Amino acid sequence: MADNLKPEGEFSNGKASSAPAKEKTVKVVTIRPIYDQPGEDPIEPGTLLNCCPVTAKFWIRAGIVRLPADQQAQPSFVADAGTTKSAPLPPAPEMVPPPAQPS
Repeated sequence: MADNLKPEGEFSNGKASSAPAKEKTVKVVTIRPIYDQPGEDPIEPGTLLNCCPVTAKFWIRAGIVRLPADQQAQPSFVADAGTTKSAPLPPAPEMVPPPAQPS
């Protein structure tokens, strides 16, 4: 019964970006921060990741990632970003067990 609860794909060994080279992977671009490790900084939006097709399909449907655009397509204009920078994303909170429930 516990075998049904094991994570699939790239998360089966606990690392987000460490999918084995022999498995098929898909390149995706993050749209939202991905907190893959407790207490560490997230994967920032705009990062190109390799992940398993099952995870990529789920994340695309959930709006977490997108497929990369055609590499030949170039923008027709470039925005002036000036000196403004985004604030860094906060690290993931520490994992704690849920409170005990009275039975």
